[in-house]
Amino acid sequence: MTTKQVCYNAMGQQAQNNVNFCHQQNNYSYQACVNRAKSHDDAKRCNPNPQYCAVNPNYWQCDESYRQCFATCGGTVNVYKNE
Repeated sequence: MTTKQVCYNAMGQQAQNNVNFCHQQNNYSYQACVNRAKSHDDAKRCNPNPQYCAVNPNYWQCDESYRQCFATCGGTVNVYKNE
């Protein structure tokens, strides 16, 4: 469980880093648009948030590692598929 929690924390931090980078890229893009604008009306057309920045961590790798560890320690993992 400790390994799983460490992995979850790392994936959460990675997701937050990705969001911060996305916001920074949005800001750069907006500033570049404003700087290229030839008039006030052109500048108003610049979108300050052109890209949606998702904050969803990907825990798939953490869960998969946990299942492998659980099975190695003698546990049983059952797979159920929704169709």
